[in-house]
Amino acid sequence: MKYLRYVLFVFICCFSFNFAQTTNETYYNNLYYTCKVWGFLKYFHTSVADGKLNWDSVLVTNLPKLKNTDTDYNSFLSIFFNAAGQMQTPSTPLPNVPKDLSYNLNTDWMKDDIFNSTSKSTLQDIFIKFRPRDNYYIQDVDLVGNPLLNNDKQYYSMASTTLETRLLALFRYWNIINYFYPYKNILDKNWDDVLKEMIPIIANCTDEISYNSAIMRLTANINDAHAVTYGTVIAYKILGQNYLPIKLKYIKGSTVVLGAPLGFPQVKPGDIIKKINGIPVENLRNNLRPITNGSNEASLERNINRNLVTFTDNKIVQLEIENEKGVSTVSSNLINQIDYNYLDNNAYPANLPEWSIINKNGKNFGLVNMGKLTVSNIPIMFNALWNTDALILDCRNYPNGTGWYMINYLFPSPIMIAKFTIPDITFPGTFYWASDVQGYGDFSKTYNKRIYILFNEDTQSQAEFTIMAFEQHPMAVKIGSQTAGADGNTSKLYLPGGIFTYFTGLGTFYSNFQQTQRIGIVPNIEVTPTIQGIRDGRDEVMEAAFNHYFGVNDIEQKKEIPQNYSLNQNYPNPFNPTTTIKFSIPSSQYVTLKVYDLLGKNVATLVNSVKQPGSYEINFNGEKLTSGVYFYQLKAGSFVSTKKFLLMK
Repeated sequence: MKYLRYVLFVFICCFSFNFAQTTNETYYNNLYYTCKVWGFLKYFHTSVADGKLNWDSVLVTNLPKLKNTDTDYNSFLSIFFNAAGQMQTPSTPLPNVPKDLSYNLNTDWMKDDIFNSTSKSTLQDIFIKFRPRDNYYIQDVDLVGNPLLNNDKQYYSMASTTLETRLLALFRYWNIINYFYPYKNILDKNWDDVLKEMIPIIANCTDEISYNSAIMRLTANINDAHAVTYGTVIAYKILGQNYLPIKLKYIKGSTVVLGAPLGFPQVKPGDIIKKINGIPVENLRNNLRPITNGSNEASLERNINRNLVTFTDNKIVQLEIENEKGVSTVSSNLINQIDYNYLDNNAYPANLPEWSIINKNGKNFGLVNMGKLTVSNIPIMFNALWNTDALILDCRNYPNGTGWYMINYLFPSPIMIAKFTIPDITFPGTFYWASDVQGYGDFSKTYNKRIYILFNEDTQSQAEFTIMAFEQHPMAVKIGSQTAGADGNTSKLYLPGGIFTYFTGLGTFYSNFQQTQRIGIVPNIEVTPTIQGIRDGRDEVMEAAFNHYFGVNDIEQKKEIPQNYSLNQNYPNPFNPTTTIKFSIPSSQYVTLKVYDLLGKNVATLVNSVKQPGSYEINFNGEKLTSGVYFYQLKAGSFVSTKKFLLMK
């Protein structure tokens, strides 16, 4: 049924909230602590780590006992303690890991009142006797280090799940992220709170569709553009495998057609999609947002665009579009995934050749399509472009592992691209730093002219890492908009019911330890395509490179750079219903500006992106809010400022 996924998601959200108010909270609380105890034993107890116990079956077999309200919880926990047996006594001291590398290791929960003295003593004894060691359930990828979870897939192949195996899925996923996800410390939500939120949702799933939808919501909570979640139910019954033959882009609150094939002449690039099958597109986006993965707003909206054009059936789709001629309704047939991927992969700028030479005002620019360039053609490409006046390296795509092999043409010697935090699989919850110089080949000659690096939200992972190398060139200029903010090798995780999902398995940082995850690459010149530019067939990001080379500064706002962070009082105040908020930042930062009510609930997000140094004005419209006192809070790096304002209607 069309839009089943949206209806189901709304149902899940509403149902879980109401259900949590009226059912046995003790049961959910017991499940919360069971998840923690079961996962702790899985990774820290010597006999469980050996893999000789079927630890998943121990959980699945005994979970029904928790539904009995007469069950003594600590007696229930003794089942797990007894199954694991005695902890081996160590002969060496536990390594001392610095706090900044053990941020995923927290045992404070063991002191909670739900545990009696015997349970507390048992948990503490296990932790005291633990020593780093290999674990059956988790290994690492050779020569890389990100987690490898091929031994942790029991119940994965089952077609129909039960309450117990669904809870196993939640417990397995939560604990892997809890101990081994390198970015757990920068999530939007506290990971413990996510567990509390998801337990009633998972526990009350009634079929495979609601269960798969819940898992999508769970994985979206790690704020990771790598956290793509797959499964037959997701593919065919929630998102669908039938596609509208258009490529979308989200521009300042509008869903805009970026590309359309010749067979769909009613829709043109730059058309704004207002409704799909009569439903306002913003409603559809809001319903998709909580179950769509993304590291930041840029990658989240990009992935929503992809989900917007998929359908579970193959019926004709009606679109309400707006363009220069006004608002009209058009119809379209759907295409299959293979044809859509061909459309997606050949949309501009992906349809450009591996490299070409563009002459502008008598100057030759070497244009390199990083999404098509292959390693074997790098020497040929540089030979062809060596005498150009500048290079334009287009990274609005996914490279073919070419960055490492281009370093020797751009630098006189190997360079340090990044530092990595690698999960220590022998000591869950801790990490260690690793780094390496990169570059292969002959460094006898270096391209020493201007290079322009183009990027946007389609720039992800290896593409971001590639830019981290290129931007070290002394003549490099970065142009574009916020990248996906997911950089580092991925790990694959298996869940009951044929679901598998991914997460970023390595923490990736600049050599000065500056964070890249969720922030992405910060441009020197921020340029985002405009609706009119798309309609005119212009590549405004590439135009910015030419403008910069020739000293045209109309794309750059010349502002005096502030010396300090500041958040001004809004004006007017009180207001009805609009007001203006001003703030200043002295350096490029990931900035959030959010509005909260008196209970601390986030009622509006005004800014959530990387901002260049400067002063900004944001207009806030409180039309949908009731009269009262609210707060707005600015976060930029370590700077946090909160101010109060009054809405009077």
